Amino acid sequence: MGRRLRLALPLLVAASLLLACQPPGGSSTDGAGQHGSSEGEGEGEGEGEGEGEGEALLACEPLIEGATQIVEGDVLDVVVRCATGKVVDFDAPAISLAPAGLTLDPDHHVRWTTDLDDATVFDLEVQDPETGEAVRVHVAVADAFGVEGNVPVVDPATYTEEFGVPVLMLSRLPDAEAYVAVDIAADGHVYVGQTKLRGASSLGYPKRSFTLKFNRDDRFHLPARAGQTSADNFVDKKKVVLTTTFDDSSSVRQRLAYQLWNRTSAGPAHQHVQILSTSVVVYVGSDYLGLYTMSDHVDRDLFEESLGLHDDGQLYKSISHDANFRNVDDPGAGFERRDEPDVDAVVPYSDLAELIAVANSAATDSFAQSISPLIDVDDVQAWWVFATAILGEDSYGKNAYLYRPATSNDGSVPRFRFAPWDFNHAFGQAWETSRTASDVPVDRGWPMETNLLWQRLLEDPVAGVAMRAAYADALRQSLREDDVIALYEAMVAETERAARRDAAVWADDYVGYYGRTDAAYDDEVQLVRSWIAARWAYLRAVFPEHRSE
Repeated sequence: MGRRLRLALPLLVAASLLLACQPPGGSSTDGAGQHGSSEGEGEGEGEGEGEGEGEALLACEPLIEGATQIVEGDVLDVVVRCATGKVVDFDAPAISLAPAGLTLDPDHHVRWTTDLDDATVFDLEVQDPETGEAVRVHVAVADAFGVEGNVPVVDPATYTEEFGVPVLMLSRLPDAEAYVAVDIAADGHVYVGQTKLRGASSLGYPKRSFTLKFNRDDRFHLPARAGQTSADNFVDKKKVVLTTTFDDSSSVRQRLAYQLWNRTSAGPAHQHVQILSTSVVVYVGSDYLGLYTMSDHVDRDLFEESLGLHDDGQLYKSISHDANFRNVDDPGAGFERRDEPDVDAVVPYSDLAELIAVANSAATDSFAQSISPLIDVDDVQAWWVFATAILGEDSYGKNAYLYRPATSNDGSVPRFRFAPWDFNHAFGQAWETSRTASDVPVDRGWPMETNLLWQRLLEDPVAGVAMRAAYADALRQSLREDDVIALYEAMVAETERAARRDAAVWADDYVGYYGRTDAAYDDEVQLVRSWIAARWAYLRAVFPEHRSE
């Protein structure tokens, strides 16, 4: 595996062959069945006439059908034809870094029998020489690790994806929560960076989480792929987090949570910090590690990048349920400072102490008015809506970041901004993988016990009404059930083959660690799907202002 051959196109492929194309029919998989386009599409009839014919050129709409995401040892077999039924003498497929043995046969099939050293990625293109219409399809051959005779990865920079999911290849894993040097290959580029372990309970997992840190003059880039959105677009990053999916048999809970947080709105003018997330496959050397959720690293830089805030402030992370904003005597209880500034513009924890003092002392009738100089109320409102909707109970008070810059752009008094974190406890599962009900309240019990800011804002006679109205609006707009399900299904479709491979490697460790035998991949995917439907039905009943459109 891992040998990407840099050979000229074989002579057989280099010849143009007459292809008797058939009308469209059948189905395709893995991105096949893609149509090309030509310049001047949509021009009036009669333009671009053929020589001596006086007739418009017949469009081809070339396409390639067949599976293009395969595994070493499989046969690539794709069909080249015109969707319009046109008979065309196709130009040969143009392939950069063409693999040896790839042929274009007279029966219109592009074939390549792969071996156990043929993992590679390339683009296959065919063109109608008459109209210039072309179609390109992405071909990726996955490593057949574990198969006897497989050849390990030779050049990590060339093994860029697996079943459509980007691959990160690391030269080593960290063994402690201190940075060590590492080479990181991603999207054809090798970075010289650092890595360290991260997490709390996940430090005890067989498959652990870690942070990647990049040099300032060579920051990380992994742009969004076709069909993805800006929420998957990693550009110019100093740090990223690789979160294990070991505790999530669906493999998408964390990613789904962050992308829903990004969508959650407390109003048309509200903007909160955005946390990018996507799925990646990780190798260490030539060894497969598994499927991970890659996300932004929450730090002062992220608040600056996302919201334009100055990076001179204090960043705190709530690390236990003591961080519930109730402890006036010990305001730092349950919090840790993170990403400390070079110079402390304020005494550490003094700003947090002020926030907690006001949270406990302000009058109920004017609580929002009293607390708003210290916090972005819309951030807190969005946090409540989002976290309780997905039932991220371990991230109600704990597992959140609070950032307050020392100075502001407009000279006003800076306020605390908020970013929730860590969502293996969500969408029907608790942090230790036990199952959670879909009808758990959002405005009493645990949510109020663990977050005094939520409780007091909801008790405020004006702010409380506004927050409940915002929840109803979110169910109708930014967190509409159909959109949530569609986002989930897209992630499942994108990661299914990679997730099944990961499950095959880690299933026994999962059963041994958690003692669960009821969380196979298919079962878990269906559990999340059913839980979302049940949860949103419950939320609509709680907030009757919401009406299905």
